[in-house]
Amino acid sequence: MELDSKKENYDFLDLVKFILSLMIVAIHSSLFPMYLYPWLRIAIPIFFITSSYLFFKKINKLDDARSQKISLKKFTIKNLKLWCIWTLIFLPAVAYLKRSYFVNGVIDGILKTIISLLLGSGFVGGWFLIALIEAVAIAFFLSKRIKNIYLLIIGLVLNLFACFDSSYLALLNTEHAIPQFFEKFLSAPINIPLTIFSAFIWVIIGKLFAENKYKLKLKWNIIIDSISAICLYLEWWILYRTTSANTNDCYVFLIPLCISLFAIIEYFKSIKVAKAKMFRKASIIIYVTHGITILGFRFVIEKILNKKVHEIIVFILTVSLCFSFSLLVTVLEKRKGFKWLKNLY
Repeated sequence: MELDSKKENYDFLDLVKFILSLMIVAIHSSLFPMYLYPWLRIAIPIFFITSSYLFFKKINKLDDARSQKISLKKFTIKNLKLWCIWTLIFLPAVAYLKRSYFVNGVIDGILKTIISLLLGSGFVGGWFLIALIEAVAIAFFLSKRIKNIYLLIIGLVLNLFACFDSSYLALLNTEHAIPQFFEKFLSAPINIPLTIFSAFIWVIIGKLFAENKYKLKLKWNIIIDSISAICLYLEWWILYRTTSANTNDCYVFLIPLCISLFAIIEYFKSIKVAKAKMFRKASIIIYVTHGITILGFRFVIEKILNKKVHEIIVFILTVSLCFSFSLLVTVLEKRKGFKWLKNLY
């Protein structure tokens, strides 16, 4: 999901991404939501920040604009190819899940499907790749014209809009003008929290870290991180008690929490980790395959076998299967005729 720097050691970031991928599996398998939410929600923001950080770290070392644009092109093609491959692999499942789009006719269904795919919802989690491509490209070109502070403000406004749609909209009466506006805005297959609206600020934060613009000391980041974690839980708890919604994507206090958390992660980035490359591959493969795997397990166990399965079983089975698949890809890609498997991550 990102460009690698060969001159610096980022093993620890690879390990972090692997842990984040497990957290994403925990989210979608509904693992102990009353105890783990909303802290699991740090996973996607840190993924965005890390990907942006590595990209801008690399292009900042390039002297001319042409080389930077070439790097952006490679970054875009790599992530777009990854999205296209997995969308095609999961196309039958995607078509089944999006069958409701065709209720009002074939043309309407096709248009909604195209819009949905352009927004990255070809498979569970696919929106991340599309939003990453869009946010990085926009940040890249806008940064040539406006200062980082304005980019940060734009990102903040977009993210607060996503937070409102994700969490705070439920606080208003459905007859209020704002919910009605959102309802009309969302008549198209758009899920605002799963678009560039939420992604842009994380990409800008990653860019700022890559340019060494964030310089608080470790102890202050630990303090901010701790306070933000508590505030985030309180924010979630109040919203949950008020709206009964406990699986929302965006929260206001995710912003200071993820900024300070990544600052702590960056502090330890030079730590060497054995099998770091394997962790990097596994994090991507687990991310792109976990959604359909969870749906598959639940369909077989609950629909076919007609049995209730505990979320921890779904989580363990999903992680085991997806990680085993990533190991299989790692082994097979080294053999003749299987090098194409590299395109899966």
